[in-house]
Amino acid sequence: IHTRQHTWRGPGEASRYRSPQAPLPVVSPIEVRASKSASENPSSEDSTARSFDTLFYAPDMSTPDYVMEGEELAHLVKALRARVGDHVSLTDGRGGLFTGTLVALDRRAAQLETRLVRQDPAPTPSLTLVVAPTKQSERFEWLIEKATEL
Repeated sequence: IHTRQHTWRGPGEASRYRSPQAPLPVVSPIEVRASKSASENPSSEDSTARSFDTLFYAPDMSTPDYVMEGEELAHLVKALRARVGDHVSLTDGRGGLFTGTLVALDRRAAQLETRLVRQDPAPTPSLTLVVAPTKQSERFEWLIEKATEL
């Protein structure tokens, strides 16, 4: 009996053989069914919506419908490969956290239907000023004047 040994070429090098040390990927039956149904009917959209960990900045969240354009849209479409029905997290930069569902998507704009998830109150700033007084009272008076302006 002759067994043929193949050398492992590593990542990036073409090899059709798997290393004896490399474990086989474990695939659950659910993943197999999902991949089979997607491959059987490639024209239909995936019925399961995806959520992304990316938080997008949306300064104008006054209406429940938001239109995303520009660099955020390019990242959403090209890097994340978002599809209609996917969920996106948004923030207005003033403590509001929103979730949006992609309703329409094209090359120039994405229409999102949004809802408020959480509104955090504006933080109350605190300031602590520590001073080591000097012998020159003029400098200390200047410091008090500037601290009052804050």
